[in-house]
Parts: sequence; structure tokens; C-alpha cells
Amino acid sequence: MQEILRERLEQLKKGLFIEEKRAKIKTLEERVAEEDTWKNWEEGNAITRDLSSLKKDIEDYEMLELMAEEGDNENFERELHRLELNTFFKEKHDQNDAIITVHSGQGGTEAMDWAATLFRMYKRYAEKNKWEWHEVHAVQDFLKMSPGSTDWSDNPLLTPII
Repeated sequence: MQEILRERLEQLKKGLFIEEKRAKIKTLEERVAEEDTWKNWEEGNAITRDLSSLKKDIEDYEMLELMAEEGDNENFERELHRLELNTFFKEKHDQNDAIITVHSGQGGTEAMDWAATLFRMYKRYAEKNKWEWHEVHAVQDFLKMSPGSTDWSDNPLLTPII
């Protein structure tokens, strides 16, 4: 378990670009110290905001390293998870909704069964996390209907395409 957490911490270090951020902090601190930077207040303010953000990332990572060294596994794992989410899901579209499409493709009934299972897994995961979800469209499994049957009510989750 400890080895897995260490590996995740290393991946986070790479994802956070810790060494690059440390180098950038030095550069920005030098720019902040220059008098010319503050002649344009907006530029100086933007640089200090960037500097503050970079320092926070470094501090968060160093806090995790300290927790790992002290063996505080419970807090370490919780904070590692929080920091991973903030690091890897911080693009402008990461907080938006998602559309998931499941196709059975080729493979007959086994592929259709697998697609149905996968759909149920996604559905249950969304329900477990209390996410709002909507099924937009589904195709009835024609092979499971008895010959000549047109009763689509066998499975209320699926709607026909006619």
C-alpha cells in the first residue's frame, strides 16, 4: 500500500511540474524585486498572483511529502486524492457535463450484453456519487425479444428506434 502511495506521489510530482515551478519561482521573484516591474502596476500584480499560485502548489506537494515521511497514511491519502483531482482536472472544461456513448459494435449478443453491463456500471457510479444523469437515447436489444413481439415495455430503460 505504501509503495502505491509513493508511486502516486511521484506521478503527482511530474504532473505538477514541481522542479519547473521552483525554477519559475526564482525567476518571478527576481522580476518582482526589479523596480521596473512595478512601474506597470497591473503587470506587477499579475506576476505576484502567478508567484503565489506557484508557491501554493509547491507547499501542497511538500506537505504531502512530509505526511508520507511521518507515516500519516490516512491524511496523506485524502490530501493526495484532493491534490490529484485539482491537478489533473483543472482545465476549463473539466467541470462541465459529459456525454457517454456505449455501443456494442460487432460481436452479437455477447457484445450487447457487455454494452448493457457497462451502461449499468456507469449508471450506478453516477447514482453512487449523487450525480444527475439522463439517458438520452437507447436501442432495444432485438435478439432478446421473442419472435413477433413488439412489446418494448420489457425493459423500461430502453426506448426503440423506429
